Amino acid sequence: MHFQPVLSRRVGTIAIILVAIGVSAALLRNALCADDNPGKPPDAAVTVQQLQQQLADLKKQIGEMGKSRIVAAGTATYTRPAFQDNKSFSRVKLSAETASKLGDDYIVLLTNRFPTGGYPYFEAYWKRSADGFDIYLVDISMADGTSASYDNPNSKYLIDWAVVKK
Repeated sequence: MHFQPVLSRRVGTIAIILVAIGVSAALLRNALCADDNPGKPPDAAVTVQQLQQQLADLKKQIGEMGKSRIVAAGTATYTRPAFQDNKSFSRVKLSAETASKLGDDYIVLLTNRFPTGGYPYFEAYWKRSADGFDIYLVDISMADGTSASYDNPNSKYLIDWAVVKK
């Protein structure tokens, strides 16, 4: 499973390099075939400088691709109340800097691990709070203002979460 992201990065890197080579070749061809000054050879130093700048930009982009986009990650425990009303939540506290960027620069990814015995199956949602975010497990079959109880004695739900850069 580790190989898919690495393969995707390598394919992306190769694609960027191929595009850069194509653009560089087009610029060089245009510079050599410039019609605005026939008889005057193009300035090779300017062309080399442009190509060096493009290469530096590509190296920067490739370097940024290798950086981790995960800002924070963990596992939260949601305890299902006796009567589910879709209003209870589990709070995840983050640093003030990270919490302030939620929804703008960062998003939260959630994965619900269902308890033994299965049902009820809840959908996991997050909502920004002043000091982090709240995880809600919602029974989407319930109407607003109603509640439900379930026979499953397992009331602990583990939710894996990750805060990532957009």
